[in-house]
Amino acid sequence: MRPPGSGLLYSMHKHTASVVDLDFTDDQLTAISLSDRIVVINMTTGNTVLDINLPNLNESYLNSTTLPKLYHSEKENNKSTNSTNGNNQFQQMHFLVNSFHHIYLVSAHNDIKFEQISKIGFRIVEFIDIKRGLCIIAEIDSYYIECWDVVRNRLFSRIELSSSFKINNILCINSYTMIIIVCQNGNMHFYSIEDWRKSFFFHCASIPASQHLNLVAVDGRFLICTFDRNIPSDFAVIDLKPIHQTEQTLIDNPIIKIWVTFDPPITPTPIKHLVLPNKEMMQFNKKTSNSLLFTAITNDGLYIVHYCIAETLSYVHIDGHYDLVLMHAKNRQIVYTARQGIINIHK
Repeated sequence: MRPPGSGLLYSMHKHTASVVDLDFTDDQLTAISLSDRIVVINMTTGNTVLDINLPNLNESYLNSTTLPKLYHSEKENNKSTNSTNGNNQFQQMHFLVNSFHHIYLVSAHNDIKFEQISKIGFRIVEFIDIKRGLCIIAEIDSYYIECWDVVRNRLFSRIELSSSFKINNILCINSYTMIIIVCQNGNMHFYSIEDWRKSFFFHCASIPASQHLNLVAVDGRFLICTFDRNIPSDFAVIDLKPIHQTEQTLIDNPIIKIWVTFDPPITPTPIKHLVLPNKEMMQFNKKTSNSLLFTAITNDGLYIVHYCIAETLSYVHIDGHYDLVLMHAKNRQIVYTARQGIINIHK
């Protein structure tokens, strides 16, 4: 039964298959929905403005990213400048969609501009610079990553590691145009682009973090690393700005690492997940605010790590198991939790 006043405002039946991704333009006036096709919806009228067929696959699509029309080509830029009314803006959209084994760049006219297929499966498909159409692509258990200019369908750069060091994770820091490669042996390698006129990534630094490395997350200009129970510290913080600004490759010791150890410590370890705030949506001063750094999820509760007045760190522990944990988009002092249909707000 549906309870009275269920909160349903509007229902749109646009797909015949399950919707796996839903995104909005910055002005929230256009919705881009993905199933086995892409349907673009004008949220002001509820009308479908684009209905794009995708290649038929024997697996589900996973993600869709909309490329800004401004950067497709000079020819399309002129069209965009001269005609911005009606549906013309939608006709210039391009979408990068991916499944586990397939990647496509599809235009609003159902043209496939870029295509990649992997027999093994892709570990990451993520834009390092969406304005230039540069996308980082890497297969599972590979020892190399590729950066593709998907708009022009050309390989921009390729980074190869030793074949004995398979890649476990890749982090893209868009603000620094930096890539962090985490290998299965725990080593971390940092690469960035110094000059856009040169199609290669500069090797900024390497850190032998050991096999005890657990989670790695980016929080603005800082890298947060957690470890298993063999490392006595709760986590480490690495400032990415000096790494980005270096003119020579840094190896471990010159890189400043701040080790944080609480008493009592965060338990049990390893930490299952880190929830970070959206830095792009917030402005804060850690010297004067008890704002949150991140929320660590463990097997028996939440540890909300926050700044204190004197720039020190502390945490608040909330017992319990939670299905979902989110941080407020514009308020670093608010945490939402959900468990068995109940939504709680913590401050």
